[in-house]
Amino acid sequence: MVPTFPWRPVWINTLAFALAFAAWVQLGPSTRLIAAELHLSRAQGALLKTIPILVGSLLRIPLGVWVDRVGARPLFPMLLGLGGLGSWTLSRSTSTGDLVLGSVLLGLVGTTFAVGVASVCAWTPKARQGLALGIFGAGNVGTALTTFGLPFLLEAVGWRESMQIYGGLLLLAAAGYFALLPDPDRSQNSLRFRDAVEPLRDGATWHLALQYMATFGVFVALTLTLSDIYVDGFGLSLRWAGVFTTAYAVLTSVGRILGGALADRWGPQLILAAALSSACLSLTVVSLADPGLGAVLTLVCMCGVAQGIGMGAVLKDISQKFPTRVGVVGGVVGALGGVAGFYLPLTCVWARSHASITGQLLPLTLLTLLALASLPLNRRVPIVALGTS
Repeated sequence: MVPTFPWRPVWINTLAFALAFAAWVQLGPSTRLIAAELHLSRAQGALLKTIPILVGSLLRIPLGVWVDRVGARPLFPMLLGLGGLGSWTLSRSTSTGDLVLGSVLLGLVGTTFAVGVASVCAWTPKARQGLALGIFGAGNVGTALTTFGLPFLLEAVGWRESMQIYGGLLLLAAAGYFALLPDPDRSQNSLRFRDAVEPLRDGATWHLALQYMATFGVFVALTLTLSDIYVDGFGLSLRWAGVFTTAYAVLTSVGRILGGALADRWGPQLILAAALSSACLSLTVVSLADPGLGAVLTLVCMCGVAQGIGMGAVLKDISQKFPTRVGVVGGVVGALGGVAGFYLPLTCVWARSHASITGQLLPLTLLTLLALASLPLNRRVPIVALGTS
């Protein structure tokens, strides 16, 4: 008998996560206008854009520990509300201090990944968790919604009013989440702190993090790099470069649903191995063969679907290996994936000085290959036991 699928909790978490992700990256399209009005330097503008990403990535670990102890219902609305406050603070900013405070508060919505993963797993039978987590993970399409739609909103009403709109939506989402989603079975949420952080000593946690770096981290790096490749390497306009990059992001998000469903049926390790192999092959051809535009577009889309499938498989593997510690493990995995998405584009820029325009993707290829090679090592091995007699 097929277990009942908890559609309502999954969709509530997914929609809230999509809105959180859309708000999390709103400074990307907005910073140029903010810098012009408040007279920020280029370095200050770059820092402003990265603060929410770093905050939202690094704080996933403590939020993952916290959600395993108290549950998602109080935390998800709190994080959405604080993010809304941050967006409102940004909209009223008149100084650098205001901008930093607003950016830090806004960054908290990026931690909802770890909280949402724990919530979805608490509601979903083990046999269907891959599909449920795949649907939830597809909420990162919120990034594409902002990169595509926010420029139109900025043009229509300005950056201050746009951030107020985002802030209002986050506050409404916080109230809606708390009102519509009750607590699931809370039997696992009485963990002591020592028990909650136990997975940090397990080698499998860090192997899963490496594999998420090679899927989600590489995905973020590609979304930040592809436009430059299309414009500088193939002479496309910014508009068409944005369209093709958005298509890649959407395909990756859809791939997460497929990856979760396949992992439920065939197991996460087999699906992850196939996904990483496909992504690595696609990136290798783009990086080293330097094919024409049509081939690059096709291979990038294939890579995106493979990465999405891999992300779905990683989340299924977390729920399978750590059924009562999903929050903290999801926090570690999500944190390192986000940090990789921040640093990998910098390595791509460095590689560009030593290779062709498409050859700058070589660091992404090497990370994907490393994650593929680590698959046989992905076992429940306590780190403290390594090297002891």
